[in-house]
Amino acid sequence: MLEKSQRARLAARPVVFGEVLYDCFPDGRAILGGAPFNVAWHLSGFGLNPLFVSRVGSDDLGNDIIEAMQQWGMDVSATQRDSFRPTGVVNVLLDENNQPSYEIPEGQAYDYIRPGEIYGTAMGGDYGVLYHGTLGLRQPEAMSSLSIFLEQMNLPSFVDLNLRAPWWNTDLVHQVLTGAAWIKLNEIELADIEISDVDKAESREQALIKEYEPELVILTMGEEGAAVLSKDEKVEAGIANNVADGGDPVGAGDSFSSVCILGITKGWSPAQILERAQEFASAICGIKGATTNDKQLYQNFKEKWNL
Repeated sequence: MLEKSQRARLAARPVVFGEVLYDCFPDGRAILGGAPFNVAWHLSGFGLNPLFVSRVGSDDLGNDIIEAMQQWGMDVSATQRDSFRPTGVVNVLLDENNQPSYEIPEGQAYDYIRPGEIYGTAMGGDYGVLYHGTLGLRQPEAMSSLSIFLEQMNLPSFVDLNLRAPWWNTDLVHQVLTGAAWIKLNEIELADIEISDVDKAESREQALIKEYEPELVILTMGEEGAAVLSKDEKVEAGIANNVADGGDPVGAGDSFSSVCILGITKGWSPAQILERAQEFASAICGIKGATTNDKQLYQNFKEKWNL
């Protein structure tokens, strides 16, 4: 997959950039969420000590987030405070098949991550892959901050599209995919985004690889499972993350992403990444919400995977 020198660098701390918010459920529960936050939480559970770059309000919800991160052992030094905008919230709606949809308000703290507040904590650190999505980039301020950060830190990026209507467009997708080392998306996103010369390729995913030249494309396909693709190889696995009684599918994709990043940092093969990401996502589908405080869950996987 990667040259040894690249693997050595990627073994350093991952950086996670983007939104943290509360997922508000119909039954009144409010659970910490946001795809980047969920990924950072899981990476912390696996012992990778990620630097989480985000922004929360100077309000009670923001205080709760900082406290939760500290209790979990996460680094809060790059999680900024905003005196003017509220901590993010999302209203989660579940349909008759228990599948989630989301109502996402505008003008929240994570939309305004400032680059100048990142460097004091980040510069000089030993960092590897940088994970981000698209929702946290819907405002120009955050997009500018990410661009500056990537350029200054010279980090390879893991892009998890996580497209949320109406908060994306073709220009944004093209901008974040250009130069990405790893791209994760689902089959709906693959069908929705514009890809050059798709009619000349054997598949949309191969056209995506040709256009953006990532190291890997990670494609999740719902009930059909998932696949990891490079320009030379495709590895597939059937569905593993069935929702157990008492659980829900919220955050399954984020748990999948976290193990993909873990596998990249450890130099796993595409087949190992896929199998283990599916396995962990299945475990997360067995609980309510996207994250868990159960340290033993992570320890069990660390022992099983010889981490």
